Amino acid sequence: MNLYLKPFEVEDVATLEKWFYSGDYDDHFRDMTLLTREQLKIYSYMKDGQAFIVRKNNDVIGLVTIYEMRVVPSNFKLSVLIDKNYQGKGYCLESMLLILDYAFFKLGYDKAIVEVLESNERLNNMILKGGFEFEAKLEREAKINGEFQDVIRYKMFRDKYRKIRGSHV
Repeated sequence: MNLYLKPFEVEDVATLEKWFYSGDYDDHFRDMTLLTREQLKIYSYMKDGQAFIVRKNNDVIGLVTIYEMRVVPSNFKLSVLIDKNYQGKGYCLESMLLILDYAFFKLGYDKAIVEVLESNERLNNMILKGGFEFEAKLEREAKINGEFQDVIRYKMFRDKYRKIRGSHV
């Protein structure tokens, strides 16, 4: 698919701003209140995580973050946001695989965690297709447009991921 990850830098804030304020990605930014341009720059120097711009050739098509990175018990959370103009083309799954390769095999983490709104059936199905397993249902975990929603937590361990990816890693 010709996708690659580029570390998020301050000049990428304009793209993040576009997504953040559009209202199309409220489920992705559910844990954030309205932020200023300066506050959005946190993605360029996260203390407990890393952010990457997803590119297809020269086009910016998404954002991938790994965060709440813990040495003990060797786990991290990840999130993927794909621009609405590129959704439904397999880029979310491919971006997720790129960041899992990086976190498991370059950084050495053992467990990945993904949390998805229960109401987002399409993303829940994609996460399962990617080999993640159900871990827990977190009731009333997110508040979107003033309403509480449940979140599903999924897990993937490095050894299982290695088996799934096989010779591709």
